[in-house]
Amino acid sequence: MPGYVIIDPEGKPRTLWANGRGTTRELARDPRGAWRLSVADLRDAAPFSALPGTDRLFIVLTGTVRLTVNGRETSLSAGETSTFLGEDSVAAEASGPAQAVNAMVLRDEARIDVRREKAVREIAPPITQDEVVVLLDANRTVDDVPLSAGTALVPDGRPSAGAAVPVSVVEPSSVCRVRFHRLRRDC
Repeated sequence: MPGYVIIDPEGKPRTLWANGRGTTRELARDPRGAWRLSVADLRDAAPFSALPGTDRLFIVLTGTVRLTVNGRETSLSAGETSTFLGEDSVAAEASGPAQAVNAMVLRDEARIDVRREKAVREIAPPITQDEVVVLLDANRTVDDVPLSAGTALVPDGRPSAGAAVPVSVVEPSSVCRVRFHRLRRDC
């Protein structure tokens, strides 16, 4: 079982989307480049960057977002997800400030799997180097430290010295476990 670190998106620098129309804060990235996970700030209506060869998972953290994928509109609230291809024509419009998790994989390298857990008081840490656990609720605390929605438990690349200790939160919380499955390659 890997060791892990707790990463609050509020402490990460904002970078521009590839198309320059929004900002994101990267929380985790595969060292080999097969996947990445970030939190996007959604303020205005904006098209997503075209990312051919990529599969994407979108999880609303805060606010309500109208997501349009290839002309089909869907309204998503906090905790709701959508998946789409990097080649798809995608735009998002938030009803006020909103945030969303974006998980992306290179289609030829990996797949994404997500599982939501509701009303947990102990958050089990990631069980592999290719799993990230994301806190969906805002204003939660761990050891009197406030955490933002989108805070992630991210493997740190080192094996833990035994069973990893769950993270206890004061208030019941919802989390998403995002696992990146590498595709097997025959040599």
